[in-house]
Amino acid sequence: MNFSERISRTLGRWAVAMGRYSEFVLAVAVVASIAAGYYATGHLRISTDTAEMISPKLPYRRVYKEYREAFPGSGGGVIVVIDGPSPDAASSAAVRLLESLRSDSLVESVERPDRDPFFVRNAFLYKDTEELRALADDLITREPFLRKLIVDPDIPSFFSLLTDAVKSRSGEESYTITEDLEIGGMTSIFEELSRSFESARNGKPYRFSWTNLMDDTRADTESRRALLRIHPVDLGDDFLTAKTILRRIHLAAKKEKLPEEYGVRIRLTGSIPLSYEELKSAAESARNAGILSLLFVTAILFWALRSWKLVAASFLALVAGLLWTTAFAAFAIGSLNLISVAFAVLYIGLGIDYAIHFCLHYRDRRDRGTPHSEALRRTAEEIGTSLLLCALTTSLGFYSFLPTSYRGVSELGLIGGTGMFISFFATLTILPAFLEKFRYVSRRSEGTFPAHLDIARKFPRRRAVIAGAFFLALLSALALPRSSFDYNPMNLRDPASESVSAYRDLSRRSAPANALNLLVPNLETARKKTALFEKRPAVHDVVHLGKLIPKNQEEKISTITDLALLLQPEFWETPLPRPRTTKEEFAAVDDFSKALARYLEETERTADREAARRCLRSARLFLSQLSARSEAERREVLDRLREILLGTFPRRIHELRMALSPSEEVTIENVPDRIRKEWISVDGRYRLRIVPEKDITKNENLLEFVREVQEVAPKATGSPVIFVEASRAVIRAFQQAFGMALFGMAFLLFFLMDSPRDVGLVLLPLGLAGLYLAGASVLLGIRFNFANVIVLPLLLGIGVDNGIHIVRRFHARKRGGVEDITSPTGRAIFFSMLTTVGSLGNFIFSPHRGMASMGGMLSLGLIFIVLAALLVLPVILEETGAAPKVGVAKKGAGKRI
Repeated sequence: MNFSERISRTLGRWAVAMGRYSEFVLAVAVVASIAAGYYATGHLRISTDTAEMISPKLPYRRVYKEYREAFPGSGGGVIVVIDGPSPDAASSAAVRLLESLRSDSLVESVERPDRDPFFVRNAFLYKDTEELRALADDLITREPFLRKLIVDPDIPSFFSLLTDAVKSRSGEESYTITEDLEIGGMTSIFEELSRSFESARNGKPYRFSWTNLMDDTRADTESRRALLRIHPVDLGDDFLTAKTILRRIHLAAKKEKLPEEYGVRIRLTGSIPLSYEELKSAAESARNAGILSLLFVTAILFWALRSWKLVAASFLALVAGLLWTTAFAAFAIGSLNLISVAFAVLYIGLGIDYAIHFCLHYRDRRDRGTPHSEALRRTAEEIGTSLLLCALTTSLGFYSFLPTSYRGVSELGLIGGTGMFISFFATLTILPAFLEKFRYVSRRSEGTFPAHLDIARKFPRRRAVIAGAFFLALLSALALPRSSFDYNPMNLRDPASESVSAYRDLSRRSAPANALNLLVPNLETARKKTALFEKRPAVHDVVHLGKLIPKNQEEKISTITDLALLLQPEFWETPLPRPRTTKEEFAAVDDFSKALARYLEETERTADREAARRCLRSARLFLSQLSARSEAERREVLDRLREILLGTFPRRIHELRMALSPSEEVTIENVPDRIRKEWISVDGRYRLRIVPEKDITKNENLLEFVREVQEVAPKATGSPVIFVEASRAVIRAFQQAFGMALFGMAFLLFFLMDSPRDVGLVLLPLGLAGLYLAGASVLLGIRFNFANVIVLPLLLGIGVDNGIHIVRRFHARKRGGVEDITSPTGRAIFFSMLTTVGSLGNFIFSPHRGMASMGGMLSLGLIFIVLAALLVLPVILEETGAAPKVGVAKKGAGKRI
């Protein structure tokens, strides 16, 4: 008796023993399952720290850690992106939210990086000399208009000035203080007024854009956006903690009624929201896929087994094994990451295969008249060794990731590999015990398979099948060099999620998230490195503290000082607004409307004509609606109009006054500490921020940018380097895992199979399917990525299983008669394929693109594996002459089902 036969006998005796003590076994299984579920609920958590999915020992991780220690506030946190209908609306909403969050116990610090008081005060110093002179001329022209509004910031004064401007443009009046008023052009004013009238009339939020009118160079999407940078207190990387922090920010915005009052859209991005939403998407996808998998598997079990007792036994073993595996994950690891969160679906899709094989072979025995106890024993003996070998090979596919640096997958490998042994144990323990208590009654007349897979005998041109299979494999092999890897993990996330959409919007403007950082010992080295970087085509700009010092400051301060002296004293005053009556305000708007109508009648071709026409239509609708309302309603609407037009005016004037009052020349020594600490570390090292020239969401641009920067500074770090180096680590992990899995499986097969020829036959379908999958991925444009790269080692373990079943069953049938080697083994493989593809294929519909690509790749690979195992391998076995000949069946051989 050889080793394989001894294992078979042992498994047969085990199955009989489980049946003999069925009540005790079932009771222990139920208690153990309940205990496992209770333990997992209290000890298994989900981690949002996606950075920890790669080993911290890799060089790029150590460089990044050194950078984060030097500048602890540079990474992590939350970026609040506030987009408004106008710059003033976004800015005002940002100020309100900032003040609200400063008192939150979970917020360590909150700031506006785009409107720091230091840069507001020195805004004019950062303009070019010629640009500053042009701005000074414009301000002198605009000063009478601004001064009058500063003195009387109310609706009558505002529209009186605009009425004078319109009259002067139509030639009704000679020179007025608004004759030279351009403030972004009358077109901009008319457009702003149209939106303001419409908003006031309909009760919609809006703020007149004084920012754009005072500086028309900022009239773009970026100017209508405000940013807040929030650093929460350190509460760990727990999933629920991140959820709490993000929820508090949204609640603060809701409490301040920012969308209602300012019409802004608030989105959260940054490391915390990105990690949280990605893991949330993956967890929800895994949960939904798990539920659908259970439903799908149950339906397939009813179709395959046609017996509620066999289905119940299989389902009980599946659920018990899943609970035990979850408890093991809680004990061995304690937390799930972005990838290991999918273990439940993988377990359902793969773990049910053992029960399907066992039940179909047991049913086959019972339908041929074998007594129950004998059927249990013979089933365990005949396929138990194959199932054990399959558990070994599949778990080896999982375990092959354990030694790699890809911790995200190595943890899944530990859970999944152990889960395969748990599933094997549950199948050979719970199934015999359950079937002993609820015995299956033979039903010879019922078939379970819709069509024979007797192609090996019935196909007329078997050699053509073999030639075609190998020809397709050759074509697929030729396509291998064209396969590619997606280096940007952002492409795997749900593009519709809040954090990803905000991140991509910021990325279009060379956001710091796209930049690389470099630590240098001093300012002189920073300048030398900057000169080298600026010669690189892939580099757009390099920023360091030295470049934050404005040039030609003496000349600029002189210009600013002269400008401030030319402004009238009223410009610097802050008088109290005079009370105005409803009648005065209504009359001011009406006068403006009439002046605008005469302007349109008397002028034919002007650049602002269409904008003026829209403004007149809005003004008339506003006045018409106002006339039909009561006095109290008129007051309410006019107050709303005043807030829309002039609500942000005092803040803009305050910022303008600050810019006209620079305290002194900016030097490295007098830069505020809050800014210095962003560019100089505690130990005196300088930080360089290297901004890419091209859109690095494209692989070729990302690789070019990282390569050119690393040629100058190998220790540069940041998201682009992390993306590329992590991808290379994942590729190396895949190559290492695939090689280890292939070697380990070949060793096991040589040890457990009857001959080297059998080893080759078992591996043949896998090799063909692997080539087909690679060729199909190139043809369909599917790239390998951080998620689906785990598929090939897993398919290696799963694919070997089918070959093992076919070849071992072939030898068993060879000794027993002409019965087709694919029945019931072929049926078990077919239904196992359905359950696996149906379970893992649910990931295809996941909003998380990484999960979807993993599900698609697994499903496609499994289909190729089953086709190769059920079609190509039997044909090869038949064609080589090794299969038993038709007509030599032994007497009493069972009827094929």
